[in-house]
Amino acid sequence: MKYFLLPLILIFVFSCADNKKAEEIVDFTAQNEEEILTYIADNNLTAQKSATGLHYVINASGTGAQPNANSNVTVSYKGTFINGKVFDQS
Repeated sequence: MKYFLLPLILIFVFSCADNKKAEEIVDFTAQNEEEILTYIADNNLTAQKSATGLHYVINASGTGAQPNANSNVTVSYKGTFINGKVFDQS
């Protein structure tokens, strides 16, 4: 019985190894950045980029005193994909 299980285990291990191709990990960061910059240029936008990589456009700045930690603020925003589809808005 031992001699029967060993070849089966080896066949299983090698067949799994052969069928599993090394998955290529693709970093889309550069491609996404290029698409975003192209979109900004094509639409004549003046966008800013945050430290986290978010590109944003301020259409209208608020007025009044600067808020502090105890202030209530209202923010209007609209998040869209490059194709114009809205994914979130206030």
